[in-house]
Amino acid sequence: MTRTRTLLALAAAAALTPALSTPAHACGGFACDGSGVVQTGERLLFSVDELSNTTTMVVEVQYAGSPTGFAWVLPVPGDVTLDDVGTVDGGLFDALEEETAPRFVEFVGDGEASGSSFGSCFGPVQSSSGSSSAAAGSEDSEGLQSSEVRLLGEATIGAYEVDLISTFGAEGLEDWLVDNGYVIPDGFAELAAPYIASNMRFLGLQLDPDAASGVLEPVSIQMMGTNPSIPLVLTSISASTNMEVTAYVAANERYAPVGWTDLEFDWGAVELLEDDWVGTYSNYTVLLEETVELAGGRAFVTEFAGPSAGVVSPSSAAGAWLGSGSTLTRLRTFVDPGDMTTDPSFEPSLIQADQNNVHLILPDVDERATASVGLLMLLLAVRRRRNA
Repeated sequence: MTRTRTLLALAAAAALTPALSTPAHACGGFACDGSGVVQTGERLLFSVDELSNTTTMVVEVQYAGSPTGFAWVLPVPGDVTLDDVGTVDGGLFDALEEETAPRFVEFVGDGEASGSSFGSCFGPVQSSSGSSSAAAGSEDSEGLQSSEVRLLGEATIGAYEVDLISTFGAEGLEDWLVDNGYVIPDGFAELAAPYIASNMRFLGLQLDPDAASGVLEPVSIQMMGTNPSIPLVLTSISASTNMEVTAYVAANERYAPVGWTDLEFDWGAVELLEDDWVGTYSNYTVLLEETVELAGGRAFVTEFAGPSAGVVSPSSAAGAWLGSGSTLTRLRTFVDPGDMTTDPSFEPSLIQADQNNVHLILPDVDERATASVGLLMLLLAVRRRRNA
């Protein structure tokens, strides 16, 4: 029996480029059905294991709109099976956000400081919901669906009903999606073609719309390779203006973007402002957006780089997803659909110094000497808290 699905808006997930083989891509997508649903942001974690030459990608997509039914499509490398797919509790990204988001503290004299953090504080991380339940389905390489598309298997994984599909052409994929109830936007086949040429498979994840409230349950996929990338070209078809992307890389060293600019941000330009309604806040987000735009729209700022053990407990659910990597890098950007013309990837950085996420704001040049002492005390306190 054919199950009806409606794709909503294209969303990027991830790609991996094995060091000694043809690039293997993975990306995610919705397709707009005219209901005004668009992707507004995404958070990704790449847990790199150099010993096994694998990376586990976890992706969480945020969207705006009230769909009546939809599916999420993720192109993945050709060797991915349903056994490699699982789901993760969203608390993983909340825990990372709490510990790595930039924080700005204003020095007010006499060793005191006041201010606000850029990121919100969240509750404790819950246990992962997730492992693949592929046993609920099966993979069948003979499951021919059309002249160019095969249904390789289906399973219930977390809150998703998952289909694993292989295809030999973009037009055949589009025909198969339409035949199975998908609403495909103009330009889908053209944007999907380069990924299909890389011998990808596609995951179709159907989710009950009643379970969706703006954030989809994060999906984890294990893939070969240690150089992750985000194929934003596919995302451009229905991404929102100035879409936020936050990427974490857990590896043995600090990572940096490749193909996109690795921005040197002027942290000293950040100011704390007061508002009767919201209280103290910083102008950091505005400055970040402006800096990315001046860099041509394709750039990342490294907001944190340091020991992963100091971010979350290795024994916690979140810590388990950081894998064997000793260093965690957080990179962030805001990007318009028109700038999603190339796919950013990530590799070990030429800069291996830590990037602290706590920044002291100096209100007066004459107080810099005294403030430097306060900054030192503040950073020491942060390090002691993380090592506790």
